[in-house]
Amino acid sequence: MKKLVLGGQAFTNYPYARYATDVTFQQSNMPVGRMQERALYYSKKHHLHGYKVEVSVLPNGQAVNCTQHFPGNTGDIDVFRRSAEFHLQALCKVDVPVKLGSARR
Repeated sequence: MKKLVLGGQAFTNYPYARYATDVTFQQSNMPVGRMQERALYYSKKHHLHGYKVEVSVLPNGQAVNCTQHFPGNTGDIDVFRRSAEFHLQALCKVDVPVKLGSARR
């Protein structure tokens, strides 16, 4: 974190954030099987079959966490909750204090 801040690579709107997290939908072909089995992978929001994956990235674009894939009908908050262990571990404070005021442009 210290290298990112001192290198001017902090998030513009959220300079104190260590990383950004988002759940993305990845389209796939319709799975083979019964309707109940296929329904797990159908997203009503996207009107497609697919998978969901949560990715956390540093301000420089490097991915620090990528979860396993989940069925397309899984809610984003459920995917986030299933990776709570990573997020709780990332809340630990660093040993070196960093002044973030200089990171703003």
